[in-house]
Amino acid sequence: MNTREILKAHDVRITSHRLDVLKHLIRFNHAFSHSTLEKQFKDKMDRVTIYRILDCFLEANLICKIVDSNGKVSYVFDNHSRKAEKHDHPHFKCYSCESVVGLPNLPDSYLAKLSGFKIDHLMVLAEGKCENCLTDN
Repeated sequence: MNTREILKAHDVRITSHRLDVLKHLIRFNHAFSHSTLEKQFKDKMDRVTIYRILDCFLEANLICKIVDSNGKVSYVFDNHSRKAEKHDHPHFKCYSCESVVGLPNLPDSYLAKLSGFKIDHLMVLAEGKCENCLTDN
């Protein structure tokens, strides 16, 4: 699917700014902070526009919001093709190259323990070194 089709599939209105941000998130395999995206697009859009785009993408389940062990908030495209699909699965973030990989869903037995609770957000992030960075050392 191209970026236009992805936005359409998630019922997101297509604009040039949204296409630009989505293309950027898809092109690289790591999470971006708002400030990094702001620097990347400083000549095209302001910080408020970027915040609004990220909020829109979060609402449409196009991206995941990741908070690392230092409290740094980042956003990563998570390749789901359906709008309704939730991003309640763990991720792995490499300290060295900052790549982010979606991990398999949590086991049903784990989620069953939470069945009596109302969960609004579930964020699980494993951090360490990815296979590529381990072999580079």
